[in-house]
This record gives sequence, structure tokens and C-alpha cells, in this order.
Amino acid sequence: MNLFLRSGKRIVRGLTLLTVSLVLATSGAPPAHAGGATIQATDWYNNISVTGQGFNSIGGSVFVGAYDYTLGQWDAFGTTTPTVFHCTLSGCFPGGDISTWIRLTNYSLVCDRTVTVWAYDYTTQTWSNGVPVNVQCLP
Repeated sequence: MNLFLRSGKRIVRGLTLLTVSLVLATSGAPPAHAGGATIQATDWYNNISVTGQGFNSIGGSVFVGAYDYTLGQWDAFGTTTPTVFHCTLSGCFPGGDISTWIRLTNYSLVCDRTVTVWAYDYTTQTWSNGVPVNVQCLP
């Protein structure tokens, strides 16, 4: 019985994640008052590396995306899972860190322009800070 309950919860969680991802991907830009967790982002041609801190570390997922205000659409997006713990020599602490990368899909359109990278914590329903990234063109 417990196996069926766990499987059912996983299916519901997966469908919820898919639904929220589709809504975010087709909706407009994040709100101007965003500012939950903090992220940093760097460009490597058609890939953007994203790291961040302050996300919910107990389960859940984080949507990460690059929004192009010129085109008025999300150019790249995906999801990642925050760390549960962050351990150093002095001990382990609550996590909430992310480290991922996203691949730009409309690279030829955003090359030599700026996109804004955002992260959305599904659990706390908050947006991170927005980070402008100038997309380099391939030489």
C-alpha cells in the first residue's frame, strides 16, 4: 500500500512540476518585485552557467531560465534541485544552493545581446534576483 502511495505522490509531483514549467515558459517575464534567493550567471557563448543560494533545501525544484526582453520570450529554461546540506570542515549546514547551466535555443537571435537570467523556487513560490547576461557571439 505504501508503495502505491509513494508512486502516486511522485506522479502528482511530476505532473505539477510539468504544469508549472509550461505556465512559466509561456507566460511573460518575472515580476519586477522579484528578489527571493540570489543567483549569479555567466555566459559561455550559447550556454549560461547559473549558481545561486537561498532556495528551499527541503525537497522541491527550481526553475532556471533566460528571458529575452527584446523578443519578449523565454529563450532557455530548465529545472534543478537545490542541495539539502552544505558541508565544510566545520560541519554541515542547511543547503539551498543550486549549480546548473542552460543552453540558449535562439542563440542566433540573442547573440551579442543581453538576456536576463531568473530562478523560481517552486516550494516558496518566489523569484530570485534577475541577472543581466551579455551573450557573446561565436568568433
